[in-house]
Formats: sequence, structure tokens, C-alpha cells
Amino acid sequence: MSRVSSLLRWGQQKAPPRGADADPEPDPDPPEIMGRQTFNPIGQMYLLSAHTDIVRHLCKLSTTRFASASDDHSVMIWDTDTHQCIGQLRGHTMPVTCMLVVRHPDHDDNVLLTGSTDKCIRVWDLESTECVATWESQSGTVKSLADLRGGLCCSGGHNLCVWSISDGRLASRVKIDEAFDTDIRETIAVDNGNLIVAACDDKQLLAYRVKRGVASGGAELIPIKKLLGHREPIQCLHKLTEHAFVSGSLDGSVCLWDVSTLDLIRVLNFHEVYVLRDKSMHTYLYSVHHLTSVGDWIVAASGSGFVVFSRATGKLVGKQRAAHSAPVSKILLFGGADEMCVVTASIDATVKVWDVSSCCIAADAAEVVQASPILELARKMTPISPSKSRARRAEPRLIGHLHGHTGAVNDLMESDGLGFVTCASDRTVISWRNSIVEWQRLNEATLDAVTHFCPEVRAQTPTLQDAHLEENDSELQTPTKWQADV
Repeated sequence: MSRVSSLLRWGQQKAPPRGADADPEPDPDPPEIMGRQTFNPIGQMYLLSAHTDIVRHLCKLSTTRFASASDDHSVMIWDTDTHQCIGQLRGHTMPVTCMLVVRHPDHDDNVLLTGSTDKCIRVWDLESTECVATWESQSGTVKSLADLRGGLCCSGGHNLCVWSISDGRLASRVKIDEAFDTDIRETIAVDNGNLIVAACDDKQLLAYRVKRGVASGGAELIPIKKLLGHREPIQCLHKLTEHAFVSGSLDGSVCLWDVSTLDLIRVLNFHEVYVLRDKSMHTYLYSVHHLTSVGDWIVAASGSGFVVFSRATGKLVGKQRAAHSAPVSKILLFGGADEMCVVTASIDATVKVWDVSSCCIAADAAEVVQASPILELARKMTPISPSKSRARRAEPRLIGHLHGHTGAVNDLMESDGLGFVTCASDRTVISWRNSIVEWQRLNEATLDAVTHFCPEVRAQTPTLQDAHLEENDSELQTPTKWQADV
């Protein structure tokens, strides 16, 4: 059973009956949330506590390990099976601001890069958990890291720098125009690492071509174009494919860009009025803090909710404007067109799981996607039956409301197929698990342990399984006429 299938199937089951005192049936036509939360699929949580300050970032290292970065200057390595801290990376002298896993060109193993407010980038061996190199950026806080492939990576801050991973040499540096008094907030690498898109603290995107083979394996950054499409500062970038990416802004807009021409394809989630102004502050109603995608679907954390768009048509497929009581900080999307979940994390300290499968069943979007020559899908879409394609667009359905953190949730990461991981300002990391799948996994592990010490149990197990099948399948006990004749 896949992680999405198990999540949705258990989420669709009804809550246990409560007798005569049961609540009345929910309103059949609620404003946005389709019905009440039924059976919460995430029924198990593990509290991971090792940091002494705000935990801001998560990074997946492998199928069984992930890292958490904190303002306490440290990075912790966690095992997803035992939920134990198996490594502590200490060396930075100020808060850790970003992490990136890259392949080392010399020994073909993965290493972890960490950037910090101390203006340094440290390289960590994931096996020994030792710092093997320190790069001095000398350009202020390291706010972002991106893999350029071919043994190169880039960092963003007050400057945009390209580094050689093998020897830590600064291959190229571009100084941002000091007249704007701005830093690079986020960077992504597209076109197989040959193009860098940098989001500044203002309204502009900067595109640089990476010219390789300069000065014995170095690189040179060639400015190409300034991309203008937002009315307010850009908050996030997300790579869809090597040939397309999206950007989100405080004004609530999501811009879809073509890498080959660096032209704006379309603007999603556009609002004429997007800010409330008063004497003391401005409130941005639809600010986009995070973007993610799967296949043809783009999901944006917009204000206190989220919106789902079709990348090929630009149509709004589904929305939930009031998912939380405060802005959504991170979102996680996984699944196909017929089974899809959205997990939202908010600064209101809660995490929610939404079933958006019905929102993504749209025949017109599917037909355009299959014929679209511009954007290549990251994965094949699940075929959509004609009966489903004519269904009325439904709103996201709440299937899980999770309480565990006591502070703003800062990051959200998919785990090993059994759930996801969150970190928050309360100094904790929580691993959320699908209770049914977790129970099955623990039972299998227990059976393996028992049969290891008691071989006779292993020999009896197939017999017990066969007996269970025979007890529940009468057809196996009584042969058909065709079987008897044979």
C-alpha cells in the first residue's frame, strides 16, 4: 500500500460511533471545508528534542536520516526509524540559515553543506559527522545554497558566489548593486545547473549564465536579465523542471517563467487589492511564503490558506483560504491526480492534512497537459475517466488536524513514506506518522525478531497464513466444478 493510498483510505473512514449522544450530521454545504474531519490518519507522533533554540530548517539526507538546523548554531542528524539523534554537527558560531546535500566530485559520496550568519559555509562528512572544510564567504549572511552539478554550487547573500566543492575555491563572485541595499534571499539552479535565478529582497529576479571551464575548472557568472513580474518583494522560488520555475511574492501573485527565453508565461493568484494599510503596519492578505508542485499541479501557501493551480492552463483547481488562523509557512504535496494530499504548516503552531484529490480531477487540464509543448511534466499523470472529468470541482477536505507544537511551525519535510517531519520555534522537531502503516511496520519488525530466535515460529508462519486465508475465503475450501474436472 502506497503512502498516499494508505493516508487517504484511512482518512476516508468514518469516525467511531458515539451512541445516542452523537453529534448531528454536518452541514451538507459548508462554505469551504467539505464536511468535518473524519478519521485522522496521522495518529502517532515522536517528539525529538535536542536543540536549545528555535529550529528553522529541515533537510532530507537519505531514506533513513534527516537533519535539523537551529539558531543554537548546531545541526542535528536524526534516524527516522529509531527517532534518535545519531549525530551533532557543531562548528558554526551563529545561527544556521540553510542546508544542502550535494555529491562530492572526488569520492562520489554525499556531503552536507551548511550556511550561517557567521558568513561561513561548512562541509560535513555524513558518515563521520566531521567538518571537512570551511569556506569563508566574506559577504554577510549565507541565506541560500543551490547545486549547480559538475562539482560546483552557489551561495546567495550580499553577493552571489560560485564554489568548487572539491577544494572549496571561490570560482566566481558577483556583487549585488549596493545602491539597492538588498541581499539575495533565495537561489535555484535550472537548465542542468547552467542558469542561476536569484531572488532579491526587493521585487526583482536576477538571471545569470554559468560559464564553465574558466581558469582550470572554474566558472564565470554572466548576467543575462532582470525579471520583473511582481509588485512586492519576492518571498520564494520553486523549480518545476529544468525548463520552468515559479516565484511567489508578498502581493500574492505566483509567476510562471520559461527558462529558455526567461519570459513570463502567466501570472497565477493575482489580486487587485492585496494589502490592508493602517497607521502602524501593512497586512498582506495573500502573501505567498512557499511553493511546491507535483506533476501538473502547483500549490502555493497563500495567506492563511493555500491554492492549487494547473500548470498547463493556469486555472484555479482548488482553494482553501482559511486553512489556519495565521499565515501558512510551509506546504507539502504528494500523490497523483486521483490520490493527492496537501499538508499545511502554520505559524499558529498547527499542522493540517487535506485531501485535494477531487480538486485535481479536471478533464480540461489533463487534455491540455498531454498536448502542451512548452512544459514537460515531471511525471506521467494518472488517466482520468470521463465520469470523473465531468464532476463538479470540490473544495479541499480536512482529514487531519494535528496539535503538538507550541510555537510557529517553520519547516515541513516528507519522511520515509510513513508521514512527515516538522520543526518549530518551540525548539522541537516532531515526526508525524500514519498510525496504521506504522503499526503494520512495527508488527513486521517484531515478527522478524521473534522468528530470528525461534525458527519454529518462522516455519509455522506460512501455515498460519494459509489457515487464515482458508478461514476467510470459502472459495479456496470448495473447488469449483471446473477444478474438479481438471
